[in-house]
Amino acid sequence: MTSLALVFPARIDLFGDPKTLWFINRATGLVLLVLLTIVLVFGVLAARKSAGGKLPRFVSNEVHRGIALTAVIFLAIHVISAVLDDFVSIDLINIVVPWGSGWKPVWIGFGAVAVDLLIAVIVTSLLRNRMPESTWRLIHLSVFAMWPIAWIHALGSGTDAKSPAYLALSIVCALAVLAAALLRWFKPEPVPVPQEETRGTRSAHDGSSW
Repeated sequence: MTSLALVFPARIDLFGDPKTLWFINRATGLVLLVLLTIVLVFGVLAARKSAGGKLPRFVSNEVHRGIALTAVIFLAIHVISAVLDDFVSIDLINIVVPWGSGWKPVWIGFGAVAVDLLIAVIVTSLLRNRMPESTWRLIHLSVFAMWPIAWIHALGSGTDAKSPAYLALSIVCALAVLAAALLRWFKPEPVPVPQEETRGTRSAHDGSSW
């Protein structure tokens, strides 16, 4: 199997203390859980705002994309730190092919499935203009499967999983995602306002005085 060990034979020495990679992996995993939660929640809110919902101005597709990009960066650091760490036996192939890791194969396998789903969402988002809207939407909605799988991975493989603070944060994130899912699936989306009507309303407001 291809491993970063072949590229960095003295990888631990690059970071001084061998625990450094472990701390980086723990920290990025925790931040990643929060970021993925925010991305999912903002995605639902941004979609409703685009459809004409009355939501705050900061809820926008640009904010959603910005946080998503940040999450991808933290995911890359999380993955690289795990592969470089000598304490665990995780190869590059284990990041995308589930249940083949030499360390906690079941829980790392859930992480690989979550990564695969996230890659599918990212790639199709970049190619959105070149594919049918229905196909893009169906793949994009797989984040509702990706998030709980990533959550299970974090609880099963994370060394902080039994910490009260970590459990509390995990529960808060889970409740936020549950609320977003209920909003997405069970509350009708606002009816989009016709563009002509929106222009007319804007003109009326621009001509009015306070």
